[in-house]
Amino acid sequence: MGFGICFRGFHGEFIIVHSSSTNAQYSVVEDEVYAILLSLQIAENLGFTHVCFESDSKVIVDAIKDSRCYNNEFGNCVNKCLEIIAAHSDY
Repeated sequence: MGFGICFRGFHGEFIIVHSSSTNAQYSVVEDEVYAILLSLQIAENLGFTHVCFESDSKVIVDAIKDSRCYNNEFGNCVNKCLEIIAAHSDY
């Protein structure tokens, strides 16, 4: 499995691009929520503000928007995402 992360500036220019692969056997949704978590951590570590995140996974978007609880690895990543988002009102 693998994923890519792209940060763009206000005018669409690339700021940061990151890709990663793993030998672990995660599901597609787990891989994607991990990519979102990693992008949140990167944005936080670099002090980015006014950040918008996009995903084509309705499951992940709904889980984050509705603060749903899942008792598995997916849920752990969603909860970590929610913690970072809660700490940054401009995300």
